[in-house]
Amino acid sequence: MQDTGPGCVGTVLNHNGGVNGYGALMYSTPDGSRTLTASITAGDAAIDPAQVFPKALEKLLEEVFCDGRTAG
Repeated sequence: MQDTGPGCVGTVLNHNGGVNGYGALMYSTPDGSRTLTASITAGDAAIDPAQVFPKALEKLLEEVFCDGRTAG
């Protein structure tokens, strides 16, 4: 579980995982009224996913669970 902060939907349930350059993201409000599923692949790229991914995930969560507002 993860708290999305003030001005957002509250608690979301999540289960993320990955293997060998692939990751899956799943988030949902407890009642299922809002959900987010996404995937990421890593390979031979000019960016470092370990640096870029956390910011991208935060932006996705804000868009879906905070109506685009920055979480508290």
